[in-house]
Amino acid sequence: MGDIKNLSASTKYKKTPIGEIPIDWGVVKLGEVAEVIMGQSPPSSTYNEKHEGLPFFQGNADFGLKHPIKRVYCSSPQKEAKRGDILVSVRAPVGALNIANETCCIGRGVAALRPSKMHGDFLYYVLQSFNNRWQQIQQGSTFGAISKNDLAQLLLTYPPLPEQEKIAEVLTSVDDTIEKTQKLIEQTKILQKALTQKLLTKGIPGLHKKFKKTPLGEIPEDWEVVKLGDVLIVVRNGLAYKQSQNTGRYSITRIETISEGVINANKVGYLDHLTDDEIRSNKLRPGDILFSNINSLEHIAKTAIYLSSYPTLIHGMNLLLLRPNKSKIEPFFLLFYLKFNETINRFRRLSKKAINQVSINQTEIKYFPVPLPPLEEQKSIVNTLLAIEHNLASLLSQKSQIEVLKQSLMQSLLSGKVRVIN
Repeated sequence: MGDIKNLSASTKYKKTPIGEIPIDWGVVKLGEVAEVIMGQSPPSSTYNEKHEGLPFFQGNADFGLKHPIKRVYCSSPQKEAKRGDILVSVRAPVGALNIANETCCIGRGVAALRPSKMHGDFLYYVLQSFNNRWQQIQQGSTFGAISKNDLAQLLLTYPPLPEQEKIAEVLTSVDDTIEKTQKLIEQTKILQKALTQKLLTKGIPGLHKKFKKTPLGEIPEDWEVVKLGDVLIVVRNGLAYKQSQNTGRYSITRIETISEGVINANKVGYLDHLTDDEIRSNKLRPGDILFSNINSLEHIAKTAIYLSSYPTLIHGMNLLLLRPNKSKIEPFFLLFYLKFNETINRFRRLSKKAINQVSINQTEIKYFPVPLPPLEEQKSIVNTLLAIEHNLASLLSQKSQIEVLKQSLMQSLLSGKVRVIN
């Protein structure tokens, strides 16, 4: 890989229809440097999942970044893409990209671009940088699509081929790092799921020799099964005042505040007037758990914990406040148990269905059975699960930072503001 150097001071630039580029770069039409092959859907009777024929890709939903992920096959392909062709969705959403890693059948929602006079990976990254240009191209179409002519007429920057290759090498290296980080994220999630299942049902490995049968299944002999209300100090709804969505003196929770499973300070409501008693009674305390008891079935029983790192937050309506008795249960142990898939499924079965939502009343929540290990074991379980959670958060942060770096590199390298040299 060549060195990356900022040569903007020494490089001369020229104006073009697609912006300012180095004087030694050109501008070409896509149809001049690549063959455009529009997909054609074969008869539906030829679709199968038996590996008969070629992998079939109909549109954006069928493939992910770099490598197709769907595995539907077609025994009678009409149009084919070859390994190394760039796949682009040509129907809404337009502009999703992929690189075919094998010969495949493409339907009418996909076009294959077969580079002939441009480095394939370089072309892939140039098209990836388009963003808003795809939307501009499809304007005027009644159902959000682009034609073969639209694609062929696309204007592209054209550096010398050796520079195209080096730019592609840099960006591919960054993509490889993103992909490796994503694999670590997926592996960590699998580990997290398995450990959560084991720790919340069987306890710390090696600690327990005897188990007993309970309504919750088999649990360690020295664990109890208690009603949720027995380990809570408070179970209640919040203030039912009309909220402002923009600004106000006090931040107050609403359903959306925990829609992502954490407290999102950007998704709160606001109030201007509260009495001292209302503030004192409804101000969240560290360790408080918010529980969604009125929501769609998909979001019912979502939970989030309030930590001291958050700003002052008032408890609003449509989210129950569960305040753990810390002498009996660790708040994070309760949080992990409430987020446990088996627990959520039990709540869903318990919920009452209405027209557009489901609900769980406070009495049912208070009588909801939960396992109760000894407090010291709860702390050990929490420490293990928090360590995995922190590791996962670190990996997600790393991936996000690398993606930001990639966008910065694409902007600099594909415009010629930063050059790759030997």
